[in-house]
Amino acid sequence: MQIRYTANVSWQSYFGQTYIFNEANGLVYRLEGTAQAFWLALEQQPCFEQVLVQLQTLYPTVLPEQLRQDMTAFAHSLQQKALVQISQEVQP
Repeated sequence: MQIRYTANVSWQSYFGQTYIFNEANGLVYRLEGTAQAFWLALEQQPCFEQVLVQLQTLYPTVLPEQLRQDMTAFAHSLQQKALVQISQEVQP
């Protein structure tokens, strides 16, 4: 699964939190903790599996399957807010 930011978002990290601005509807979202780490990891790597590996190193006490379930749900909530696009393409 590939997850990419939509063209209509911008973001900035400020005092340990990340603020995402959806330029299409004017809404602002605040992320922190695991959600923030997930968002920022997408900047370096759109491959969901690679992002999970990165998050697992940051949060070693979280069970891998729980992390996968939580981040899958979070990715879909970002898609519903038109902040990311999800595709099933496999990275070569």
